[in-house]
Amino acid sequence: IQLLRGAIRLIHQNTDRAPRYTCRQTIYRNRYVPARSFKNCGEVLQAPTLEDFRLASSDRIRLDVSATGEGEIFSWAGAKAFQSDRMADVIGGGLSSSGDFDAFLVSIFAADSVLYQYLGAIEAGGRRYAEYAYSIPESTSHYRVQTGRDPHDEKVVPYQGRFLIDRENLELKSLTVRMNPPPDEI
Repeated sequence: IQLLRGAIRLIHQNTDRAPRYTCRQTIYRNRYVPARSFKNCGEVLQAPTLEDFRLASSDRIRLDVSATGEGEIFSWAGAKAFQSDRMADVIGGGLSSSGDFDAFLVSIFAADSVLYQYLGAIEAGGRRYAEYAYSIPESTSHYRVQTGRDPHDEKVVPYQGRFLIDRENLELKSLTVRMNPPPDEI
């Protein structure tokens, strides 16, 4: 617990000191469609295995994201200049999100309602990490997803994920965010 507390303190210090920063964001998207007939959406959500679905499409998107005092701006990874303050203008359609970096760090490492679970030690690239799982309930989530074509058609969703903390310097090495299950409207 001391390791986690120290890492959270360091994350807060870093986000407080960095009003403008640039990160590379990688988004993996897999879209599945039913492999058999379902009677309703509830039955789809209760489907026991991925065998009930088939992969319809898969892609990986790599973006550079710059967080500024006014929000975020986006470009394809390695582009010479940032292109837009709307991610959709850069990548087109499909499931994606923006506002991730600072907002997720604050939500995951500052909220009282976050549930943390220590998963164990991991060694990678000669470094030792502590792996944790976390969960943010819908009641305290600020994660909104667009559910229709209109940008104002949104729903707040619960989410969870994992993160790695470097045992030596307490730095956050990686963070995953996963909404599960997605809203019925999607």
